[in-house]
Amino acid sequence: MPSTLTQIQSAAERLIARLDEVDFGGLVLRLDALALALTETISGGEGYRLLVEAADAVAALRTVTERIAPSLEATARETSAAAAALRETMEGREMRAIVSNTATATAELRTALARLPATTAAVEQAVRRIDALVADTDRDFGPTLRDLRVTADNLRALTEQMRRYPSQVLFGQPPPGGPAPAPPGAAQ
Repeated sequence: MPSTLTQIQSAAERLIARLDEVDFGGLVLRLDALALALTETISGGEGYRLLVEAADAVAALRTVTERIAPSLEATARETSAAAAALRETMEGREMRAIVSNTATATAELRTALARLPATTAAVEQAVRRIDALVADTDRDFGPTLRDLRVTADNLRALTEQMRRYPSQVLFGQPPPGGPAPAPPGAAQ
């Protein structure tokens, strides 16, 4: 059975064999070429222009930030104060009372709405009774009103007769020259 030391030794030998295969000289040359290409790209051409524009953008952003920072800070303070005031209002005694009153009013409204069909039916029944009563009253009072009208006409005729011939009413004698003419509109 191989020992741990033997295993480590064989792994180290394999690593050294692989490192021998690496072309370090070519790798250094390629890294040098890459660094040179990056330097040329950054110092001139498109890369340089992008770096300059990025620097300008950062400077402009810094200027804008410095200019609006006081306004942002004031807005943040005002927002914080408004949030605190809103929280105080929402948690205040008045808001709790409003919520409680709203809940009570809603419950009372539900109760009233639940009673509404029965109330409507009772009102409709009362209207039908009143309508029947009015119809009965019209039917009962119609003849009575006609009789009262006839009686009033007769009373008017009697009053006219008394005014013209008071002695006839008192003594019962017909007036000289025939019966008294009936007043206009009197029933005979």
